[in-house]
Amino acid sequence: TNCKMASQTLQISETARELLSSGFRSDSPEELYTKWAKTYETDSFASLGFSSPFHTARVAAKYLVSKAQVLDMGCGTGALSQLLREAHDFDETGGEIDGSDLTQAMLNNVKPGLYRNLQKCDISETPWPYETNLYDLVLCNGVLVYINEDMTNVLKEFHRVLKVGGKAILMMREDDVAKWEPAMTVLKCANAWELTDQTEPYDNFEKITKFNERSEDGKVWFRVKVFTKLKEL
Repeated sequence: TNCKMASQTLQISETARELLSSGFRSDSPEELYTKWAKTYETDSFASLGFSSPFHTARVAAKYLVSKAQVLDMGCGTGALSQLLREAHDFDETGGEIDGSDLTQAMLNNVKPGLYRNLQKCDISETPWPYETNLYDLVLCNGVLVYINEDMTNVLKEFHRVLKVGGKAILMMREDDVAKWEPAMTVLKCANAWELTDQTEPYDNFEKITKFNERSEDGKVWFRVKVFTKLKEL
């Protein structure tokens, strides 16, 4: 198949090949990302052309405030924090970034100095171990596709940990939006938050041709969506 051909010509690890063949979907992401942790950055950026962290960081930079308090849910090995600091002058805000990931092996590969606190946390297990009304921005890149139940409570947690006026900056695959629509509608209808910004669709793996069988052109398309918290629930 086109999927197998695309995978075979890439210089990537076996774990990356496994994820590629599934269109980056898995029922056991912790197990897969534990195996992938050591080669994750090389596979993702050098071989696959993983673009969404660059777009998510660029969008987040638009909303940075003085002494910004930021939570990076599903932080992986720290790409978003590194991009915000190196490309978007985050350190000049005097703020702090906390990071959380499902996989301890990924956290073990985070470079020192990227996060104030790192915590192993399953985004789908609510409530999260973070205070209410604490963060100016909550970021999430490349994680929501792995959540297939309790989506309303997950979105309520993004909302809960934000200050009023804060932004949830969520990378969401175009082939995954329908799954999240009911949960997004609950918060919208409660006037708890609103969609205030979103990017155009981008190709998430720029160096690969056809591999996603759920997409007509074999690509993974995504948008970065910005939800602004209007009030407490």
